[in-house]
Amino acid sequence: MATLVALEFAAILWFKDGMGSYLRDSQQTIVGYLKINGGLLFVAASYIQKIVYTASIGYFLTMTMILVKERRNSSFMRDISQYRNNQLIVWINLISFLFLSALFIVVKRPEPLVENPFSAQSILYAGSPIVWCVFLYSVFNLAFPFAALLRIADRKLLFQAGSVFVIVAISILLSRDVMIDYWAGLLLPSTLVLSTVICHLVGFDAAKVISDASGIPIFGTNAFQVLILPGCSGYEGMTLIMIILAAYCVVQRGILRLPGAFLIIPLAAISMFLLNAVRIAGLVAIGHFWSPAVAMNGFHAAAGWINLVIVLLFALLLLHYVSFFHKIPHSKSEPSALIKGEWDEVVLLFPLLALIGSSLFIKALTADFPWLYPIPILLALATLYRFRGYYHLIWERPSVVSIFIGIAVFTLWVNMIAVDGVRSQQFLTQFNTAPPILAAAWLIFRGIVGASLIVPIAEELAFRGFIQSQLQVMLNRFQLQNFSTEIALVITAILFGILHSDFLAGTMAGLFFGLAYLQRRKIADAIIAHAVTNALLALYVVHFGYWSYW
Repeated sequence: MATLVALEFAAILWFKDGMGSYLRDSQQTIVGYLKINGGLLFVAASYIQKIVYTASIGYFLTMTMILVKERRNSSFMRDISQYRNNQLIVWINLISFLFLSALFIVVKRPEPLVENPFSAQSILYAGSPIVWCVFLYSVFNLAFPFAALLRIADRKLLFQAGSVFVIVAISILLSRDVMIDYWAGLLLPSTLVLSTVICHLVGFDAAKVISDASGIPIFGTNAFQVLILPGCSGYEGMTLIMIILAAYCVVQRGILRLPGAFLIIPLAAISMFLLNAVRIAGLVAIGHFWSPAVAMNGFHAAAGWINLVIVLLFALLLLHYVSFFHKIPHSKSEPSALIKGEWDEVVLLFPLLALIGSSLFIKALTADFPWLYPIPILLALATLYRFRGYYHLIWERPSVVSIFIGIAVFTLWVNMIAVDGVRSQQFLTQFNTAPPILAAAWLIFRGIVGASLIVPIAEELAFRGFIQSQLQVMLNRFQLQNFSTEIALVITAILFGILHSDFLAGTMAGLFFGLAYLQRRKIADAIIAHAVTNALLALYVVHFGYWSYW
């Protein structure tokens, strides 16, 4: 039931803004258009996205609070796990889901809604927030039943949780943009000053800060300039690295010494701030001395993620090798935590980190065809060889079911993602500029060695081998054994979707690969399913010329 609800929520969030021609034509969603032109009739409908976002976060936090406080109460956890949902709630969930799905598939463009506000379609859309509330009520009930809470939980605890929900909801609805503006305004001037200092230290005195007519800062030279928006302040990267490391420390608290290990979090945030200033300075230097196209289309898109990977990698190494962070310090004869076998699971992340990190570096230095694609694959292969003693589990004999799962994911992928003819033509044009031998070698390496062999191994070791299994262990520690498998599966699939170009298709693929892993708890099954999908996709791309999939 939890998996079904998660799929419903992901699907309806993805389609509700009208993922049709309107978004592609104007880069504006239906909700965005109605916020500007909808009038009073569509006020609730135009803000439903923020309402859903707020309600979901508030509910998650309050339920987390209750579970943390009651996790040692065996009778409470037993009663919750044994509680059965009312069939009426299930029917409410299915009916509301079907209604919203039908409405948001039918409504492709918002102009007819505004032009004829009293049509049946407009009235149904204007009233959709009511159905949204019913849908959310059913989802939250299926995830954590209200009736069970009212019957089992302490009244004081419910009052505290309700207060937390109200505070969180008001904070998000009223203060989200204010807080972002505040932190951006606080960080941005310091970032620009530091970027200027870095440029001058290396002899690049031409770089300077100016302002346009609206007062937005511009950083650059007479030959190349970039507009510095609030997002350039680096608050997003700082927030993300803090969340990742905080979660990691909690998961590894059996080995790490808390709260001492939490010192890595502010150190990482400061490092992200400093590297962001280096990123802006490097962007201007590349645009001025080398190529504006590489600066904007390559370096600008990848440098922020490069910073994140660098800081995350060094933070993990510090947590692994510095005795200060450990509950049991290493002896002189055992300087490495990896030698002791305490961090075997962490090694599962290394091939994917090598693959992503090197891919980002190459993307940052190129603006056209990815001829250097083999380099990240070879680095990931070298990482697999270096730590081969930890990856013996991938050589286990896979199940036949995993092959069929791989075929199913391939079928879903090509049906969920439309072929982009323009991108396919651009790919082919650049591909044909190379000598035939080089082009053929690149194609073989891309389709067979990379997509069908190294990428599945690296991604499945990280996502199914480490993230999914560690999430389940963490949830079990919180006395959630009855839900840990489903929750870990869904969260890992969502993270897998974020990593890929198409979120929904990537999430669905992650769910199926996770199920392949769960059938026998063998990573080899997930790797084979993933490899079959990628191999079939490679054949499909080459045979039909659908290069946009690459």
